[in-house]
Amino acid sequence: MIELKSENKHRQQIDHIQKDVANRKAAIALKRPSSLSNTLRDEKYKQKSERLDISHLNKVLSIDPETQTALVEPRITMQELCKTTLRYGFVPLVVPEFTSITVGGAIMGSALESSSHRYGQFSDCCLEYELILGDGTMVKASPEEKSDLFNGISSSFGSLAMLTLAKIRLMKAKSAVHVTYKRFSDAHSLIEFLKKPCDAEYIEGVMLSEKSGIAIIGTLTDDKPTFRMNRAWSPWYYDRLVDESRESDVIPLQDYLFRWDRAAFWMARYLLSLPLMLQMLSRKDLPSIPEKMRKFAANLTPDRVPSALFRGLFGWTLSSKRLYHLWHSIPNNFAEQIFFVQDFYTPVSKAEEVYNHFQKTTGIFPVMFCSIKRASSPQFLSPHFGDQDFINIGLYGVPLSSRPVPELTAELEREIVAAGGRKMLYAMTYYPEQEFAKIYDDERYRALRKKYYSEKAFVPLYNKVANVL
Repeated sequence: MIELKSENKHRQQIDHIQKDVANRKAAIALKRPSSLSNTLRDEKYKQKSERLDISHLNKVLSIDPETQTALVEPRITMQELCKTTLRYGFVPLVVPEFTSITVGGAIMGSALESSSHRYGQFSDCCLEYELILGDGTMVKASPEEKSDLFNGISSSFGSLAMLTLAKIRLMKAKSAVHVTYKRFSDAHSLIEFLKKPCDAEYIEGVMLSEKSGIAIIGTLTDDKPTFRMNRAWSPWYYDRLVDESRESDVIPLQDYLFRWDRAAFWMARYLLSLPLMLQMLSRKDLPSIPEKMRKFAANLTPDRVPSALFRGLFGWTLSSKRLYHLWHSIPNNFAEQIFFVQDFYTPVSKAEEVYNHFQKTTGIFPVMFCSIKRASSPQFLSPHFGDQDFINIGLYGVPLSSRPVPELTAELEREIVAAGGRKMLYAMTYYPEQEFAKIYDDERYRALRKKYYSEKAFVPLYNKVANVL
């Protein structure tokens, strides 16, 4: 059995952190190399901050089978969390798709997944937070106690309080997921399908090309698996989708939960152009690469997948964690000129309109769709805060447009707000500060910062997501 951390040990560690927060001499930021971050920007905003290491808060304290809940620390990864809960026969209601995403990152950064049509974001599966305020005091926040702080935490990126423990909901697990593939010839049909109520535990969609879409419907089962992805050389999950003859798979539960981890959805396809990657890593003739990457992207057809030889040689390097490390090894201002990686939470009533415009503007395929139940509480910073459900539109690739990627991104940032949606803030963000303040209810946010002593203790949200001092 995996060892759980005792509450006494947790308390001892929290006591030290409380003292560090209370005795700080500058605003606090987590001590963590940017190469371990699941955000895309570097961490320039931390330059004047005091770094605090909480990497040791990375365990499960308890699992209660009767209430189907767990007490978990913020630095535990989704992979380790699921390993632990599955030993007890449970799985979190929402499991973000990358193994190295942490519980704290999923809460503070608004993580979703294919069960979000039922349960919303990971934060919606949390019943209570243990938090350290800016004055060093430890409090608990829940829908009944300090509810304003509880609801403000989602998508606050650690700017209101420091998370030290979360009580999360679990559900009974089975050994595998039976996945059914339903194909569509246009985006309209796929989006209409995703709008409908779905009884399955998991559902998502992908537009592979203009005339090829697929809905992926998953149901928990104890049937014998027919496909596994537990080896570095295993086929990428994307490979399964482009095989039009495939109707279903039975996938081990852990493999399913992290099916998009290897290759980071399909972003590792750009590594198929090894000359470009070597040129990028050697930093030789960098100005010529964006145009070369656009030409390469224009020739990436849906069935362009890596060979078994490529997977055998390089598969071990292609986990999302290593790809993020690769991303952060490239100069930040260079990477943002090539890749467009954004998620747009779009009201269901506008999903088709936004998809059509955004896809044509960027020229990017594939396009990811994920249905999200709207927040049932006033999580005013969160992208799923609104009066209707959402479909997340994920665009991950190299735009075919010759326009600068930051300029293109800024335009679509404005347009998603005009459509009644929001983007996820892990990605490159270009809002002017005044515009950002209007979108994210700055008056309400500042009131919370003042009430809970955050003003001088934690870096403001805008500084973090815009990466400014």
